[in-house]
Amino acid sequence: MKNKETLKLKNTRLLRLLSDRIAIGIINVLKQGPSYTRELATMLGVGESVVSRKLRDLERLGVVEAEWRRRDEKTVREYWLVACDIELCLSSMRIYLSLCDDDHG
Repeated sequence: MKNKETLKLKNTRLLRLLSDRIAIGIINVLKQGPSYTRELATMLGVGESVVSRKLRDLERLGVVEAEWRRRDEKTVREYWLVACDIELCLSSMRIYLSLCDDDHG
């Protein structure tokens, strides 16, 4: 039962995140290649703190991954898109969301 509740909570968070224009903007930019918070904020015209929160949420849900890297003579947390596809399935009045990563897509 706990597993279903966890999945339902994760799907609810993912659905909420996918309805956010900034999160969708981040996903669209990361489809082109890895980036970091300041670069994404500049490209999207929003504050770094907003982008940072959305990236953290996307990372927790398994949509993006990140690691610390050297870029432009500074160390930044670089993010890249893991999900190649996000599937939405409506069945029996329930919403199911599943992510396909590059290895399983």
